[in-house]
Amino acid sequence: IALLAEVSGKNTTLDRLEHIIGRDVSLSYKLLKYINSSYFYRITTIESVRHAIVYLGEKEIRRFLLLVIISEIATDKPGELIRLAVNRGRFCELLAREGGCGTMTDEIFLLGLFSLLDAMLDIPMQTVINQLPLNSMMKSALLDRTGPLAPFLQAILAIEQGDVAACVAALDELGVDTGCVRQLYLYRIADAVLVSCLPLDLVCP
Repeated sequence: IALLAEVSGKNTTLDRLEHIIGRDVSLSYKLLKYINSSYFYRITTIESVRHAIVYLGEKEIRRFLLLVIISEIATDKPGELIRLAVNRGRFCELLAREGGCGTMTDEIFLLGLFSLLDAMLDIPMQTVINQLPLNSMMKSALLDRTGPLAPFLQAILAIEQGDVAACVAALDELGVDTGCVRQLYLYRIADAVLVSCLPLDLVCP
């Protein structure tokens, strides 16, 4: 969890992320395997961690590291649990954009991604959030589904459970048009396969 906290922290610089990857042979190997995969359709091979980081950019390198760390945290759990967490993160991010919270998409992505950490680690969510650099809104949403960010999780949970009324209520709070939810959800599934699940196939053992 300490590494997860450092990678998700806003104050962690790109140089620090490079140091984290460079000192870990496994992370370096997985990053180069990922960046040189057919997923990127590259003609030339990237051979250094620095080049890979520059190519991906800060946002995507953080997400890559988050996926690797979470996959390692949940090594004894079904792969579907990891994919569900990634899908939640992506859908929450899409809702944030649709609901006018574009400046918070990274945080709201983490909200969905971290929503299953208690199940992955077999510890209470309170213990999890005490060890992560999360703001009070994210803590409230993760811990007891309260606060301004809670509707993001309530919406995706309602969709997973087939609860239309609860989903509509959550979307109303977010100011998201219910008519676009099916399109967003289908986009999330396709996008998660292309953007999130494929990297998991590459970075997981």
